[in-house]
Amino acid sequence: MARITAFAAKKREAFVAHRVYRKTVNELSALSGSELADLGLTRGSIHATAHRAVYGN
Repeated sequence: MARITAFAAKKREAFVAHRVYRKTVNELSALSGSELADLGLTRGSIHATAHRAVYGN
């Protein structure tokens, strides 16, 4: 039973992390090019930046 609970908790954690990732991508995507530049980002770096922010890689 403990393994099932741990599995469910891990799946939930992954689900929540993915939702945060998608929210971060959406929010960064809504910024203008000049706003992104002020942050040192480009449109092409949005997904990688969001991934690092959420997953730490």
